Amino acid sequence: MGILQEVIEELGSAIINHKDGKVYVDGFYNSDRLKDWLDGLNCRFSQGLFDEEKLDYSRIQDNSLFIIKRDDQEIYRYQYQLIFSGVVRYKIYNNNRTRKFVIRQCIYSTQYNIVYFDGDTERVRVVVVCNDKDDLIKKFSTTFPNYRLYDKNDKKIDGLSL
Repeated sequence: MGILQEVIEELGSAIINHKDGKVYVDGFYNSDRLKDWLDGLNCRFSQGLFDEEKLDYSRIQDNSLFIIKRDDQEIYRYQYQLIFSGVVRYKIYNNNRTRKFVIRQCIYSTQYNIVYFDGDTERVRVVVVCNDKDDLIKKFSTTFPNYRLYDKNDKKIDGLSL
């Protein structure tokens, strides 16, 4: 993971502009400040200039708004809303396993993320990018055959209803 990837995972929101082999970053405390910036208010939190690197926007914080530009022209927006938080219990080789996870949806596309955490920590273990709702259900079922779902209060639920 490169330095810029670490930066975007920490920012509350940002405008990322790929230009002339470099990446220009205008960072903001949150999505409201970025929207204020777009309305003309000088409320930028940080600025940076980085070498080009492949970035994974699926790892940005919940509700962070990222506007991606190429040569000053907007090409994409990412902003993930949390839509489900829970625990999946499943069996592997006769061993019972438990994994905390959340499901997020990008408000600017049909894309979903399944975010799995390490043990009882809030440290992100892996993010699975899904093209749409059907893809999400397929990937979840493939990863956890014969699973049981529980909400964040440990109440059993029947299945993924998004």
